[in-house]
Amino acid sequence: MHVPRLVEVVGVRAQIAVEVRPLQSSVADQGHPKAAKSLQQPVGAVEDAHRMLRGTAPALDIETARATADTLTTLHDDLTAGAGISGPAARRAIHAAAQAPTFAGSIRTHRQARDILGNPALTAYDNPHSFLMCVYNRDRALCHRLDVSDAPSLDRCKPTCANIARTDRHADELVQ
Repeated sequence: MHVPRLVEVVGVRAQIAVEVRPLQSSVADQGHPKAAKSLQQPVGAVEDAHRMLRGTAPALDIETARATADTLTTLHDDLTAGAGISGPAARRAIHAAAQAPTFAGSIRTHRQARDILGNPALTAYDNPHSFLMCVYNRDRALCHRLDVSDAPSLDRCKPTCANIARTDRHADELVQ
């Protein structure tokens, strides 16, 4: 069975189909072939979603790299203006922000985006919903305890994660 699901990646929404076989198998195993058949949807939905997402991958990479650059540029500007940062990942965030002037506003190609996204020292993600910044290191991430991912799950931030850093701006927003 394919369940349509709305996924948002860096502000781009895409409806994809997620394959769910265990439900179909369990219904068929219990002797309900008509019910199992009615749960099925055309397989083409997954293929169409895959084609669509594959075609937008370079654009998503560029947008993700620009978001990373914007986050680090903002952090660099804040730190230069005297703002503070704290948390287990503060030192890594400061080192990443120090590199911000070298790529700010210069991400126009897929290759430039890959260079930024492929650099583990630059993996900083602003998470305004949790009032923090994730300086992602997969080995330390609590959002991916069982699975392996090259990007954080910002909707699963844990306050005890070693990848967290909070700027003064985050702390002010947290208090409000």
